[in-house]
Amino acid sequence: MGDADCLDDRRQASGWCSERTRFGPPLVGESGRRGVRRQVVDVCQPIHVSNVGTIEDASLSYASISAWVESHQGQQFVDLLRQCWRTRAYGDFWSYMLLAEGGVDIACEPVLELHDMAACSIIVTEAGGSFTDLDGRPGPLGNGGYATNGLLHTAVLTQLALRTDDATDDHGG
Repeated sequence: MGDADCLDDRRQASGWCSERTRFGPPLVGESGRRGVRRQVVDVCQPIHVSNVGTIEDASLSYASISAWVESHQGQQFVDLLRQCWRTRAYGDFWSYMLLAEGGVDIACEPVLELHDMAACSIIVTEAGGSFTDLDGRPGPLGNGGYATNGLLHTAVLTQLALRTDDATDDHGG
């Protein structure tokens, strides 16, 4: 079981689980079946994203600020951090699992590998959230992973969008 098992022969995210041996029981989700469940000794419990409706009330989780600077989105990301109620760098896979469980409202990273996003995208969307690339294309096939509870998605993508003046880096060069 793992993220690689979540891709079908067309490289579409369609798998069903992600292991969490270190952090607790695995979250189980299957494309097309609404809801994700936490597997606990043969008992599945439904989970769901939060219902927070404004960025000012949102909790955001990310991996590192340096990746945002390197992707020429440093200022946009810092502006988003400043708008949010709470920010934490839980990072990587864990951010997306917290989002699916309603523990955070936004989880995003500008650069991720497909094998890092496949299971996360399924689990987030089946828990009622949105998982896209920066251009709003659903699923794990684009650049980066931008996930929200769904209510915040358009606002987050708008805030993080590359601007025409982003041809220069965040250090003025």
